[in-house]
Amino acid sequence: MLFRSIEQSQLLIQRPLDIFQLLLEKIVDGFEARIEQLWNHLDRIEDHVLDDRTHDDRHQLGQIRRSAATVHRLISSNHRAVSKMLKLPQLYQHTREILQHMAHHLENVTHESSSIQDRARLLHEELNAQLADETNRQLYILTILDRKSTRLNSSHG
Repeated sequence: MLFRSIEQSQLLIQRPLDIFQLLLEKIVDGFEARIEQLWNHLDRIEDHVLDDRTHDDRHQLGQIRRSAATVHRLISSNHRAVSKMLKLPQLYQHTREILQHMAHHLENVTHESSSIQDRARLLHEELNAQLADETNRQLYILTILDRKSTRLNSSHG
């Protein structure tokens, strides 16, 4: 994949840092694509929740939260690695600039994955609240029916 990207882009690879940068950009692109999928999936679930179409999307929300947590962990580890590299004193200015750009990009993706986790958690809570309201409504109706049937049985008994 990396070699195909190098061939397709016709980049001039002058130093190992260029390969590292390209590799990290491809990794980040993959994570960004996954994050975009998760956002779209959350949008559909949010539409269900807001429209009060009570699908039981809790399982899907759990999967989204797990995926977002995985992406977050992986991106965070890459961000930490690049940040540690930035602390090296013997970096050329050009190398430092490239690493700072990568660190900034990784930090943005890390925030996106955190936002997905937070949004999925909030949707999960909202869905649970809706399900609890529906359950309470049904219990209320059952209680009324039970009282009426008890009165009918006691008056005829």
